[in-house]
Amino acid sequence: MSIVKTLIKTLKISLIFALFITVLAPLVAYGDGSDIPPADITDLATVGGAGSNSVQLTWTAPGADGY
Repeated sequence: MSIVKTLIKTLKISLIFALFITVLAPLVAYGDGSDIPPADITDLATVGGAGSNSVQLTWTAPGADGY
């Protein structure tokens, strides 16, 4: 009887795993699918920081489509 219970438990686990692989896993998004990198930062500048030993960096974030 314990062999049957073990087989049923194994079957349940296998079915849950198969459900995950076939239904849920494809729903996971890996990025936006774009292969265009963001544009270079061209306006990096330094500004005096809050203290004497600090500096603040400023720049404009480029777009995600290379522009």
